[in-house]
Amino acid sequence: MTRDEIKDKVVRAITDVLSLDSQEEEILRDENYSGGLTKWTSATHAEIIVAVEDAFDIEIDEMRIPGLNNVARIIEYIQQTV
Repeated sequence: MTRDEIKDKVVRAITDVLSLDSQEEEILRDENYSGGLTKWTSATHAEIIVAVEDAFDIEIDEMRIPGLNNVARIIEYIQQTV
């Protein structure tokens, strides 16, 4: 799976969880954004992790979850795992 394919799947999972509009999705697609989405909170972070785990049929190491707080970090984790 290529980085772009992983990114598309991650963005789709997060978009679904957060019910993002197209403008918010574009912010999310920018892997370097830092906190541009108010809908991504500590409460929704757990839902995002579960959605990503489901999308890739993986279980994310509990110790790594707090650090997976943006698209780039999630992609890197998946690349190392899958």
